[in-house]
Amino acid sequence: MTPTDLLPLAGRTVDLALGDLDRTGAGALAVLAGGDGRGEAVAGPLKLAGRAAATLLTPVGSLRFDPARGTGLLPAAFAGGWRTAADVARTFAGARLDLLRQLRRLETAADPADERVGDVTLGGVTVDPAAGAVALVVVLTTAAGTPVPLLVPVPVTPR
Repeated sequence: MTPTDLLPLAGRTVDLALGDLDRTGAGALAVLAGGDGRGEAVAGPLKLAGRAAATLLTPVGSLRFDPARGTGLLPAAFAGGWRTAADVARTFAGARLDLLRQLRRLETAADPADERVGDVTLGGVTVDPAAGAVALVVVLTTAAGTPVPLLVPVPVTPR
């Protein structure tokens, strides 16, 4: 990353994305780790998407410095109770409320509308319990009205 790369971000606060942001999937955050290892400064909807994905996939109580941060999504996945899309949707409904509350807690009045959350919905679910895999499409809508789809792969415990 060079100083020229940062020019479009002038005057904004940025987050550092340590994953690989897939810009070919209409803004989907396709891979949460990996990439070329350099990281990337992000702002706008991608900054919000990174925060949302990290919060959604953090189990509540797992961060010693902020034990209230996170959701129950991964603990539910690891418990082995997800057999259908309806099972996942029920869990997501609770995680959604936690996610919205926490994202709004991180916002400030100075944040641009494309970095503030408007809503979070479940756009789709694919469940393959035999393979131990679930894929959620989470649609994050910014306060500016921009929809940002997140593809969230979740390992599950097959039963």
